Amino acid sequence: MKRMIVALALSVFTIPAADAAVGLVQVPVACGTIEDVHTLLGVNMPKPEAIGKGDDSGGHDMVVLFTGSGYWALVTKVSADGLCVVASGHNWTVKEPRPATGF
Repeated sequence: MKRMIVALALSVFTIPAADAAVGLVQVPVACGTIEDVHTLLGVNMPKPEAIGKGDDSGGHDMVVLFTGSGYWALVTKVSADGLCVVASGHNWTVKEPRPATGF
């Protein structure tokens, strides 16, 4: 029984991941001052708009930036004047939220 559980647990790591075409730009995390990150994002996002924000599990402020051309970026604040781009991509589509249904 133990062997079956171990084999099942190990098989989870050998299953190929699903290929989802979300347009994610796979780059290392880019960190720097607010000006550095703004310059970096300015290549594809000249006038980004914050469309969502929150905190991560470490209490760092996070924001999702978006431009009308479909580019987006997830940015986190790591210090008073330091930011990191956690992820970025394109082909973002905006969907209207569905109305809440009763409980």
